[in-house]
Amino acid sequence: MRSIKTLVLVVVLLPTLWINSGSAQIMDVAPIVVWTEGRVDSDGPFTQFVVGTKRAMPVFDLLPQVTADSFFDMLQVVVGAENDRNTDKTRFRYRLTALTSEIQKSPWGTRFTFLDYDASGMQDLWADWVAVSMGPGFHIPAGDVQIVVRAMGHLAFSTFRFGDIVFEELGREAGNSYTGGVYGGVGRVSIVWNGRFTARAMYDKTWSSTGPDPVKEQIRFRLTIHPGRGWGIFGTFERMTADLAELSQERTAFGGGVRYTIDSE
Repeated sequence: MRSIKTLVLVVVLLPTLWINSGSAQIMDVAPIVVWTEGRVDSDGPFTQFVVGTKRAMPVFDLLPQVTADSFFDMLQVVVGAENDRNTDKTRFRYRLTALTSEIQKSPWGTRFTFLDYDASGMQDLWADWVAVSMGPGFHIPAGDVQIVVRAMGHLAFSTFRFGDIVFEELGREAGNSYTGGVYGGVGRVSIVWNGRFTARAMYDKTWSSTGPDPVKEQIRFRLTIHPGRGWGIFGTFERMTADLAELSQERTAFGGGVRYTIDSE
C-alpha cells in the first residue's frame, strides 16, 4: 500500500514542480529532447518520417528508488508525413501530448496519460483523453544491469479511428471515429544496462465499450543505444492487429531514428 501511495505522490507532485518552476528550473529538471524517426510498413505501401520534441523528466535520477525504465514526459509535439506508394499520396501526421508517465516502484507499476492526441501511429487516430494503468511489477538488479517486468490493468476514455485507408480490410466502418471507455491489459519487460543500452518489449491489448466490437492488440520492441553526450540511436519493431465487426487485419512496421537531449552532460 505504501508503494502505491508513493507512486500516486510522484504523479501528483512532478507536474506541480514543473508548473511552479521558472523556465531555467524547468530546463534543469526536465530537459528538451528532440528526435527524428522513419518507419516502413512491411505489410503495406506506407512509409513515414516524423520529427518530435518533448520535455523528459529524468525520474530515475531524481527518484532512484524507481526502476531505470520509468519515465515522465510532458509537452510532446510530433509532426511529419506518411506516404502511400501505391497511390503516390502523402498525408500529414502529428501527435500532441500534454503528459504521459510510466513509473514503477516495485512491487507496483503505474502508467498515467493526459491529453494524448496521436495521429502519427499505425492506426489513423488514437486519442487518450485520460488513461490509467496499474498492476504488479518487479525488477532484478544485477550489477550494472536492471531487468524490469510489470503487468497492469488499463482503463481509459479515448477516441479512436483505425482508418479505412490503412486498414482497408476492416471495411467502411474503419473510417468512423468512436469515443468511449477502453479497457484491457498491459505488459512490459525492460533490460537497462548502465544507462547506455535499453531494450524494451511492450504488449497491449484493449477493448472498447463503443463501436462494432473493436479490439486492438499491439506488440512493440524498442532498442536504444546511448553513445554519450546526450545522443541516442534507436530501432523499433511494431505489430498491430485491429478487429472490427468480426473482421481483422494485421500491420507490421520497422523503424529507427536518432534523438538528442539538449544541455545533457
